Amino acid sequence: MTITAVIIPGGGINDRGEPNEWVKARLNKAIEKSYDYYIVLSRGSVHKPNIIDESTCMSDYLINNFINSQQIIKDNWSLDTIGNAYFCSIITSNLSITKLTLITSDFHFERCNLIFNWIYSIMQPKANLSFIKTENKGLTDLVLNKRIEKENGSIRHLLKINDKIKNRDELAKFIFLEHKAYNSQKKNNDNIDDKILQSY
Repeated sequence: MTITAVIIPGGGINDRGEPNEWVKARLNKAIEKSYDYYIVLSRGSVHKPNIIDESTCMSDYLINNFINSQQIIKDNWSLDTIGNAYFCSIITSNLSITKLTLITSDFHFERCNLIFNWIYSIMQPKANLSFIKTENKGLTDLVLNKRIEKENGSIRHLLKINDKIKNRDELAKFIFLEHKAYNSQKKNNDNIDDKILQSY
């Protein structure tokens, strides 16, 4: 029997402790169809502290929209899209979930697609991944353009990394020893643009 799941990456929380509008668009799209599991990602972002884990906020939203809590799986560990994919692959491979649909915003779609295909080719190569994009709701043109510019820079950086990492050992070493969100090195402020911060 094929076990299905929809994967919804986090994208920030507003001042009321609710998912941002573009995250609600992802969640609403997930609710439209029935899946065995609803996997909500992540703990938060290195760029912006939250009053509550994003996955908890997203889980509450799904429950309030009549999704059974027993079908919701929370990732309370990841802090970025690479971590989203890595920890999600641990969840899905251990639960034998093989048919996966990932839903994310248009501005995040290309990078998310690249990262999940890369990580899953190493961690769970037999998984069937598909992707759905949603509207960039709630973002001004200025904020959206700044975020897209950052996404494009991140994609260029990603393409330099993923070609060098081909197996589980190399991937684990990269995430836990080199990746700034997860290694033990002291974190420096990255002075991220205030407009970009509004998209987290």
